[in-house]
Amino acid sequence: MHAALADAIDPKVDPDRHAEHRALAAVQPDEEIARELLRAAERGKERGAYAAWARYAYKAAELTPDRGTRAVRLVDASEALLSAGRADQARAALSQALPALDDPLHRAIAKWIDGTIRLSLSEGSDTTRILIDAATDLSPLDVGRARDALLGALIAAVLVETMPTVFEEIARLAKVIPLADESSPSIDDLLLDGSASLIAGDHVVGAPLLRRAFQGLVRSAPNPQTTLRAFTLAAIYAYVLMDVAAIDSLTDAWIKVSRQRGALSGLQIALAFRSGAELYAGRLNEGEALIKQALDLSHAMGNPGFLGAIWWEGTLLAWRGNEAVARAWVTAQLALGAGRIGTRGMNLARFSLIPLELGLGRYQAALDIAVAARKADPTFNGARMLPYLVEAAVRVGNRGTAEAAVVELGELAAASGAPLGLGFLARSRALLANDANAESLYKEAIAHLTTPGTGTELARSYLLYGEWLRRQGRRRDARDQLRTAYEMFASMGMAAFAERARVELLATGERARRRTVETQSQLSPQESQIARLAAHGVRNQEIASQLFISDRTVEYHLAKVFRKVGVTSRTQLAHIAEFAGAGLH
Repeated sequence: MHAALADAIDPKVDPDRHAEHRALAAVQPDEEIARELLRAAERGKERGAYAAWARYAYKAAELTPDRGTRAVRLVDASEALLSAGRADQARAALSQALPALDDPLHRAIAKWIDGTIRLSLSEGSDTTRILIDAATDLSPLDVGRARDALLGALIAAVLVETMPTVFEEIARLAKVIPLADESSPSIDDLLLDGSASLIAGDHVVGAPLLRRAFQGLVRSAPNPQTTLRAFTLAAIYAYVLMDVAAIDSLTDAWIKVSRQRGALSGLQIALAFRSGAELYAGRLNEGEALIKQALDLSHAMGNPGFLGAIWWEGTLLAWRGNEAVARAWVTAQLALGAGRIGTRGMNLARFSLIPLELGLGRYQAALDIAVAARKADPTFNGARMLPYLVEAAVRVGNRGTAEAAVVELGELAAASGAPLGLGFLARSRALLANDANAESLYKEAIAHLTTPGTGTELARSYLLYGEWLRRQGRRRDARDQLRTAYEMFASMGMAAFAERARVELLATGERARRRTVETQSQLSPQESQIARLAAHGVRNQEIASQLFISDRTVEYHLAKVFRKVGVTSRTQLAHIAEFAGAGLH
């Protein structure tokens, strides 16, 4: 039957289907059919159809008669399977290939792919070492692939490893493995060299290289040749540089292209990183919905230890300020143990709770978290801890620690130039300033943070400014700032900070009625996500595709949304301002 179908299909009109039916008709290895499948696999790769690339590449390897050639093709197929989110099958293909790989280049490539598979499955700290060794082995054989492996090692170091010396080793190797074409660096080259500079403390050189990479990624996202892996490191650095606009554009492009290509492993990470942008903006319900999607995907793919969501899930609970729930979550994460989520995952769970400690006014606990994070990972999460470290250190009277952190924060914010970083810097300086200079710095911080995407930190700046005004005896001025902070916190669902602002308002003499903090919307996270998409005119079929559920499930949840909020149409849904708390922005 398949042979008849292959004969009936014109290979010039539909070469992929022709190749596939020939392959299905084959009863023994056939080099001619294998080569035809390889051409189909290459076409799938070029157009970003990762599932097709993986299917054709693996079948081509299966039908290859020569043992050595089949091994090389199995290595290529494992890369395709990994890109399609099928890490377990990629590992099986690689295991089949290894015994017949004699060439040093192909063995080095296999080592690189092995490390990448381990990275996708969040498997242990040896992942970084495997990728560094692969880069070293590839360096004299294939400079381009060596730099690819080194970039993978850097991503592994960020997501899995925590030893600062590992970052330094990667940065040194990046300097000695030259660019293939220095006149036209690729996005990956910009990311690797920008990273090396930032790790070495050279923010002035590193930040512009990284911004070029951000811009290049967003512009080239529709290009099937753009590697999704680059988005991971770019998004991490967008957070380090406190560039909310870059985070928005990068994660939007990342999610879109991952869905287009069916790259589920990339999509789960993209959703988690996007959730962080929603949390910064104060859209906690929307952030929760994205975290849930990321976790659902990771479990469906057999990777329940996915680390990317741990940080943001913990941060969400910390911002919401329900101490019992947040601490129970940390206990549950730690109970999984290093064997399941690694030391990195356990640290992410602990460190993510710093907003909770700040909200509750437990400054020594917050300082301990920030110092531990800085020691474990100074370049990435440690850098993002700087504004919180300053705040906590000032509150406990550790002025020297706060001043040192402000110097580093100043270098990073100046190199970035992003409003969030400049707002953090002005606020941190205000906390250290004398009474004559503090007010202008608080106002400067608020001015920088009155931009889209910085709602949580804007509210916190109003709170800190109001607290300072009250200590100055300016109770009337303090009320305005504290009232604004309280209303923002309550509407965003940040319970601990809302209560702190309410207590401060009471101290000014104002009667602050305790509002029900809008932590839990009427809608579940999935209902909230469906409602937001429907309000923006996305059709049920497209919603189902994006959320990996059935059309009928979308209809069911949308009916519940309409009933809960008292509307009867999508048009009414789009015009209800109260949906801001449910993620409709």
